Amino acid sequence: SGDSTKFDVQLSTRGRVGINDVSVFANPRVLPEVYYDNNALLFSQFMNVQRDNTPPVLEVLVDGRQLVNNDFVSPNPKVLIVLKDENKFLFQSDTTGISIFLKADCANCSFQPIYFSRPDINWSAATAQSEFTVNFNPIALTAGTYLLRVQAQDASGNSAGSRPYEVTFRVAEVNALELRSVFPNPSGDRFYFNFILSGSELPSEFSLQIFTLDGRRLQTFATQDVDLFRIGINQL
Repeated sequence: SGDSTKFDVQLSTRGRVGINDVSVFANPRVLPEVYYDNNALLFSQFMNVQRDNTPPVLEVLVDGRQLVNNDFVSPNPKVLIVLKDENKFLFQSDTTGISIFLKADCANCSFQPIYFSRPDINWSAATAQSEFTVNFNPIALTAGTYLLRVQAQDASGNSAGSRPYEVTFRVAEVNALELRSVFPNPSGDRFYFNFILSGSELPSEFSLQIFTLDGRRLQTFATQDVDLFRIGINQL
């Protein structure tokens, strides 16, 4: 008599968005008592569960970089899709709301869904320590232009962006190098050279020579770090 007991109960609020009543019943007729009326307590409209309205962030990397439209990729690109969500209670645990499409640039071509049952795709559920990820590795894409489309939702149904993510990329059969730009120009310190490598193979060696307008060679840069290059846009 006169003593008290404290207890904690953890409740899942999934599917309970909005105003909730909370009722407590101590000793729910487990032990016999003369009266049970004073064992029950009702908290009307006690708990307001707010919906997660914050959209997730979708990141799509191809061969380790964010593509610009019409960039070149290898015939065997590695597509990494990451869904970043700030919600630390509801995790994207399956592929619900995740859609991937690939379309070849031809007159009668349409978007082809990339099913998660394919052997060239795998995914990992989100956890408290890691984001939801998808790895898509198509093999031997034929030469041409492709359009990649990705749609994603978090566990609360929030879409990443108002429109699907889309990017156009190209696959080439012939190995080639194209110098795109040099900037800043003029410069008294550093110059950046943008060039595009296309095809299926990276060069085994690379050199860059700088000449004056009258043909005198000023400097030669040779690099063996060609493993740092990639099919597509490079910067040196």
